[in-house]
Amino acid sequence: DYDFDYVQGVTILRSPLSSSSSVGTENYLIAKYEYTPAARDVDGYVVGGRAQQWIGDHLRVGVTALKEKTAEADQKMVGADIHIRHSEGTYIEAEVARSKGPGFGSSASADGGLTINDGAALAGTGAALRFEGRADLRDIGAGIDGYIGAYAERRDEGFSTLDYQTASDEDLWGVYAEIEPSDDLRLTFHYDDFEDDDGKVVREGGAEVEWQSTERLAWTAGVLHEDKVTISETGRRTDVALRATFTESDALEWYVYGQVTADRD
Repeated sequence: DYDFDYVQGVTILRSPLSSSSSVGTENYLIAKYEYTPAARDVDGYVVGGRAQQWIGDHLRVGVTALKEKTAEADQKMVGADIHIRHSEGTYIEAEVARSKGPGFGSSASADGGLTINDGAALAGTGAALRFEGRADLRDIGAGIDGYIGAYAERRDEGFSTLDYQTASDEDLWGVYAEIEPSDDLRLTFHYDDFEDDDGKVVREGGAEVEWQSTERLAWTAGVLHEDKVTISETGRRTDVALRATFTESDALEWYVYGQVTADRD
């Protein structure tokens, strides 16, 4: 299933209780593996590079290129990107890339190598586009801390990189925001929408409220709605959660947590 890159929320659990060290701080273990088959030699070469340049304080342009020459895995890829910023928190950026040839397949594991899923390389030629814009609320005169943003991506069938093997045309877009009306209150929102030409659809929207009611007690409430049409899941689901966190000292924090599925089809 598709995992959105821009999901903002941390309240709703998608699996048993995670190893969160505190509200909003997730712990991740990431392992990368490189495998060279022993049955035969892999003759060829790969060469690539990136160049980027700031033009003044507000404009950056960049180009990336890759060429892989390994017989059945021959691949070429080129890309260009531009980043325009008003400040560190207010910017727009765009990127375009194009690949030709299958490259190598990939193997990935979600449990540290106990189980491995192999992904075959996809032949063909394809292009991809990406756009993102973000604005700091103080930069646009809102008078409060926070930000709003939006993004959109398009990947054509045949587009192939180490991160993506695109078997059909894909479209992805979303919006997100974080607003802090006061030092004790924070609101976050997000909506993500994915669809491809094979009929896969994943739509997800969520909202959270974090309130520091006293120096000792903090409340976090969240709601997440999903609507999916995938190989493994079809239907919709809405989950809500509430968490009360008690801070006794710098060395001791404990919490009470509850989550329920409010609607499921």
